[in-house]
Amino acid sequence: GRARYALGMARLGPAAAAYARHRDRGPLKAALVAEFLTGSSRDDLSQSAERFATERSAALLRPDALRAWRRWRQRKARLVIVTASPQLLVAPFGHGLGAEAVIGTGLAFNDAGLATGALDGPNCRGSEKVARLQAAFGDDVRLEAAYGDSDGDTQMLAIADERGLKVFSERP
Repeated sequence: GRARYALGMARLGPAAAAYARHRDRGPLKAALVAEFLTGSSRDDLSQSAERFATERSAALLRPDALRAWRRWRQRKARLVIVTASPQLLVAPFGHGLGAEAVIGTGLAFNDAGLATGALDGPNCRGSEKVARLQAAFGDDVRLEAAYGDSDGDTQMLAIADERGLKVFSERP
């Protein structure tokens, strides 16, 4: 609810202040995960993400980005989403689009399948995106094309033949 959200956001004040000083999004994301997802079951998060993607993808995905996605799919390209967002939460969008893989920030779960409130590994941003692509597709991975919308995509764009930073602007 709104009150719980407002309280959680207030509790994130120290993490937001640290981000303002150091510009490192990893600890801020970890604080958000700890505040809002601790104790949530993997199954509940997956089901909520699936429902959200089903209900909201049309209102969230940019039409020009979808056209580019379809063009690459027609060319039989391997389509992969690489995101700093939690992989578990973005996966339903990727699967709905027909992505071969979704690579993102991991959430840590205990043996009972409950979120511990920690990230499972580093935030998938910047050079970590390239490292994850290399782990998935080999050290010599080269991308035919890559598109991004933040400075956290710069290193990934550098290994692509066709690069697009903030090229999609149509509103859903």
